[in-house]
Amino acid sequence: MHLYQGGMPLEAIALFLGHEDPVVTRVYARADTEMKRRVIEEAQVKGVGVEYLEADKSAIWIGNEDMIKKLCGLG
Repeated sequence: MHLYQGGMPLEAIALFLGHEDPVVTRVYARADTEMKRRVIEEAQVKGVGVEYLEADKSAIWIGNEDMIKKLCGLG
């Protein structure tokens, strides 16, 4: 789990563990809240959804703790 949280691709972890199919590894791998937060931040930095951000001038999750929890499956 720590390798996955550290950014190692699931396919590489599957090989490391000796799993023939990464689907087996996926049973044990879960994205935690920190991983989800990082992906959301990276998407914003890389310009994913730029059309939305330009139209609204801000992402809906910025400063909205309830929305962040909802996006992370906690709310």
